[in-house]
Amino acid sequence: MGIEAVINGGLSFAAVLVLMALNIPIGIAMLVVGFIGFALISGFDPAIFVLGTAPFDAVSKYTLSVLPLFVLMGNLANSSNLSRNLYDAATLWLVIIKVVLQCQLLVLVLVLE
Repeated sequence: MGIEAVINGGLSFAAVLVLMALNIPIGIAMLVVGFIGFALISGFDPAIFVLGTAPFDAVSKYTLSVLPLFVLMGNLANSSNLSRNLYDAATLWLVIIKVVLQCQLLVLVLVLE
C-alpha cells in the first residue's frame, strides 16, 4: 500500500467528517464520499454500475429478509397480548409441576422413613 492510498483514505475520512459537521446523515455522507472515490479510481461508468447493483446485492439475501419478519412477528405477538398470555400459561403450568414434584418428594420421604 503506497503513501498515495493513505493520503486518499485520510482525505476521504476528513470529507466524511466535514459532511457530518454540516448535519448530513452519516450514511449519505459515506455514500457520497465512497461514490466519488470509486469514480476517481475506476471511472464514472463503473461507479454508476456499482451504485445501482451494490445496494440490491446487499439487501437481497434471504438471511436479511428474515430479520424484519421476526421483528414484525414480535410486534404482533406483543400487541395482541399473546406474549403475556403465553407467559401466564407457562407460569401456571410450572407452578403445577412444582407442586406435584413437592408432593412426590414428600411422599417419598415419608415412605422411606
